[in-house]
Amino acid sequence: MKIRKNKHYTSILLEEFTPQEANKARIKYDEIKKSGVNCVIKPSRKKYIEALELNSRLVSDCEIGESYRVLGVLFTVVKVDTTKTCCDCNIVTFEYYKQGELTKTGGCFGFHQIYRALFEEAFEAVTGTLLYF
Repeated sequence: MKIRKNKHYTSILLEEFTPQEANKARIKYDEIKKSGVNCVIKPSRKKYIEALELNSRLVSDCEIGESYRVLGVLFTVVKVDTTKTCCDCNIVTFEYYKQGELTKTGGCFGFHQIYRALFEEAFEAVTGTLLYF
């Protein structure tokens, strides 16, 4: 995790995509916010691109029953709409646990990689905070 001070706010850059790193970033975020400075958490550009290259499968290629783990959060494909009404790709619905509650997310992810589509949801599920890009 790196801290970068910008003109009007501070950025916390995630360099490892683990639940522990996300929680450390959340704690640091709370400390900075208490001091009255605006703050955002976002992934390091270089590490995020590396993660996308390693996890390059597209959401539209998912099949029902498949599971993916992002930031320690397990996402399961529960529905695939193959009518291709949006962006000429499949509309996929994922199910996962967010703070103990079963949650569904989905819709048209276009031709995004699975990791890209689920990273923000996973971060929010782990920390309870939104992730900013």
